[in-house]
Amino acid sequence: MGIGGIAYASERPILDLVGLADKHIARSKRAAGAAIGHDHQDNDYVLGRAPELVLPLDWLTDEVLTPAGERAKLDMDPTMWAAAIALLNDARFQAAYEAHDYPVGDKHLRIWVRNDLVHPMAFPEAARADRP
Repeated sequence: MGIGGIAYASERPILDLVGLADKHIARSKRAAGAAIGHDHQDNDYVLGRAPELVLPLDWLTDEVLTPAGERAKLDMDPTMWAAAIALLNDARFQAAYEAHDYPVGDKHLRIWVRNDLVHPMAFPEAARADRP
């Protein structure tokens, strides 16, 4: 799907974690452990911008992802997902965002939503990806 597809489909502004579409992040330090030159990160900047939605993984899955499942997919190639891992590991992010499953047909998209935006009817308890 990628950032261009998300921006086109959602008509939302995009804050790219690795700097492909954000000048500030592109000029920030490279993410620790990143293997590719464009994988930069600046958690202070990202959290200061307070995006409504965060997609550490931007692809659909066959199953609802749990926190362990999401982390396992990121850990399959931590050099590629260093910025996403760093953001998910940030205690400020964990305090400010909540993970949800967004069904797309028979697939699933794990989306982190800023806590102050979650409406009780928007994501029923059954769709919560971080609860058994």
